[in-house]
Amino acid sequence: MSYQYSAFISYSHADEPWAAWLQRSLERYRTPRRLRAANPGLPSRLKPVFRDKEDLSSGMDLGAVLQEKLRQSEALIVICSPASARSRWTNEEVRYFRQHAPDRQVLCLLVDGSPGDGADAPVFPSALTQGPDGETLPEPLAADPRPHGDGKRLALLKIASALFGVELDDLRQRDQQRRMRFLAGVAAGSALIAVITIALAIAAQLARKDADRRLQQSEDLLGFMVGDLRAQLEPLGQLGILDAVGERAMAHFSSTVPSDLTDEVLASQARVLTQIGEVRLQQARWTDAVAAFAAAYERSAELTERHPGVGERLFDRGQAEFWVGYVLWREGRTDEARDWMNRYLATSQDLQALKPERRDWVAETGYAHHNLAVLSVETGHLEEASRAFAGSVAIARTLLDDNPADTAVLKGLSDSLSWQGTVARNRGRLQEALEFFRESSAVLETMTGIEPENVVFRFHLARSMLFVGQVQALLGELQPAGQTLDATVDLLRDLNRQDPDNRKWRRILSTAINARAQVHVARDELEVASRLLGESSANLEQRIALDDSDRFARRALASARLWSGRIDAARGAPQKAALQFKDAAEMYATLASESDDVAVAIGQGEAVCESLALSDPGSGRQALRAEAQRIVGSLMDRPEQDKPLLRDMLARCRWALGEQQQSLAIIAQLNETGYRPLWPWPGNPE
Repeated sequence: MSYQYSAFISYSHADEPWAAWLQRSLERYRTPRRLRAANPGLPSRLKPVFRDKEDLSSGMDLGAVLQEKLRQSEALIVICSPASARSRWTNEEVRYFRQHAPDRQVLCLLVDGSPGDGADAPVFPSALTQGPDGETLPEPLAADPRPHGDGKRLALLKIASALFGVELDDLRQRDQQRRMRFLAGVAAGSALIAVITIALAIAAQLARKDADRRLQQSEDLLGFMVGDLRAQLEPLGQLGILDAVGERAMAHFSSTVPSDLTDEVLASQARVLTQIGEVRLQQARWTDAVAAFAAAYERSAELTERHPGVGERLFDRGQAEFWVGYVLWREGRTDEARDWMNRYLATSQDLQALKPERRDWVAETGYAHHNLAVLSVETGHLEEASRAFAGSVAIARTLLDDNPADTAVLKGLSDSLSWQGTVARNRGRLQEALEFFRESSAVLETMTGIEPENVVFRFHLARSMLFVGQVQALLGELQPAGQTLDATVDLLRDLNRQDPDNRKWRRILSTAINARAQVHVARDELEVASRLLGESSANLEQRIALDDSDRFARRALASARLWSGRIDAARGAPQKAALQFKDAAEMYATLASESDDVAVAIGQGEAVCESLALSDPGSGRQALRAEAQRIVGSLMDRPEQDKPLLRDMLARCRWALGEQQQSLAIIAQLNETGYRPLWPWPGNPE
C-alpha cells in the first residue's frame, strides 16, 4: 500500500521548534545515490512529512482530518519530552496510530529530559509505555539530537534509516561519502563559478541557435547552484557560501536584455532570481533581496506581455510583485511597499477575471486584499485598510457560496472580520467594531459546529469573544461585557487545563482575566477584581521567572499592577497605590526601551500620570511631570492618535499636568463616540 505521507510528526506545542527542524530536515534529505543503487525502490526523498502547524493541542478525541492524516502516514514520529508526556493530544495520536496501524513504525526523538525510572519527569507519552490493556511496555529507543546525545546529524540519520528500512551504518557510510564529495565541491566553489563564467563567455561566441541552447544550459546550472545546492547548505547554516554564486548570477542576468531572451530562458531566470531573493531575504539583506525580486518581476512581466491571456504567466508576475512589496515592507520602505502591494492586488484581480471558476485564483485576490490591508493598518492608513479588508471579506464569501463548510475559508473570513473590528475600534467607531467582532465570533461558532473537537477553533473563538467583551466594556455595557468575559475566561481555562504548556493560550487567558477584573472595577466590585488580578499576577510572575524574554507576560503583569494600584486608590490607600503605579511605570519603561509599541506607551503614560496625580510637591513630582510631558509629546503625532485608549490616557495626563481644558476637550470627543471609561475621569466630569 502507498501512503500520502512518509511520516506523521506528533509533538507538544512546547517542542514546536524541534518538530519544525525535523520536518524540514527529513523533507530536504536526499537519499544517497549509491544507497539507492544498492537498494532499488528506495525513494529519492522522504516527503511529504506531515506536521500540523495550527498549535493543535490536547483534547479527548482526534478530529476527522487528523485521523485521516494518521491513516495516510507510513510511520509515526513522536517528539518526546516532559511536555509531550503530559500532552493528552500527543498520547491520543500515538494511541490512535497504534490501534489503526499496528504494523507500522513508531519512532521517537528525545528533545528534553532523560528516560529511566530516576528521571525527574516522564519523557515518553504513556501511550508509548503502556499497552492497550494497561500492561507496562519497555521504554522505546529514541534518537537524541541534543549536543550531549547523538547530535542533530546522527539523530536525523537514525530516523531516516528507520523510514528507509535500511541499516543505520549503511546509510551513515553512504551519507558520509556524499558529504565528503559535497564539501569538496563547496571548497572548489570558486572554481565552479569560474566554470560557469567561462561557459557563459563561450556561449556568447556561438551561433545564435546554439547560443540559445548553451544559454539555457547555463541557466539550468545556475538554477542548480542556487536551488538544489541551497537546499543542502541551508540545514548546515552555510547559505553564505552561495553569495559569490548569487553575485555572479546577478551580474550575468543584468547583462541580458529580457526582450531578447526566449520564453524558456526568461522563465528560468525568473525562477533563479526568485531563489536568490529568498536567500537574501533569509540573510536580512533587504536591498539585495529587492534587486533580485525586481529582476524576477521584470522577466515575469515580459512573459506576461508576450502571453497576455495565459493565467500562469500573470500569476508569476503577481508573485514577483508580492515579494518586492513584502521585502520593501520589511525594510521599512512602506510607501513603496504599498505601491507594489497595490500592483499585486491589480494583477490578482486580472487573474481572477480570466477564470472566475478557479478557486485558487479567486483566493489569490483575497490574499492580496488582506496583505494590503495589514500594511495599511501598520502605516496608519485606516480608511484604506478598511476598504481592503472589506475586499478580503467579499472574496471569502464568494468562495463560501460553493462550499459553505470550507473551514480554511471560514477562518480567513473570521480573521478579516476581526481585523475590520480592530480598525473600527482604533478609529473610535466602537459600535461598528462591536458588530464586526460579533460577526467574527459567529463565523468561529460555525467552525466549531463543523469540527466540535477542534481545539484551535475553540481558542480563536475565545479570543474573538474577548474582543467582543472588551468593546462592550468600552461602550459602558458592563453587564453584557461581564457575561461575555466570564464565558471567555471559562473557555480559556478549559483549554489551558487540557494543554498547560501552550504559551499562546496562557497569554490570552491572562489578558481575559485582566479584562474581567477591569469590568469589576468599573462596577465598584473591588474585592472580586482584586482576587482576579492577584491570580493573574501570580501566574504571570511564574511565567516570567521561567522566561524573562516573554514581553507579552511582562506587559500583562504591568497592566495588572496598574489596575491593582487603582483598586488601592479607590480603597483609600494612596501609599500602596503609589507603589503599584511606580512598579507598573518601571515595567512599562523597560518594555518601551526594547521596542516602539503604542500599547506599552499607553500603559506607561497611564502609570506615570496616575503617580503624578497622587504625588506631593517636590523633586520627585518634577521628575514625574517631565516624564509625563515627554510621553504625551511623543504620542501626539502617532497614526494611532484616534485610538480610544490612547485618547483616554492623554485626557488623564493632561489633567494631571494641570491642563484641564485640553483634558475636558478630549473627554467630550470620546463621549461623542459612545466611549465610557472603566476608571472614573479625573475631576469626575460628566
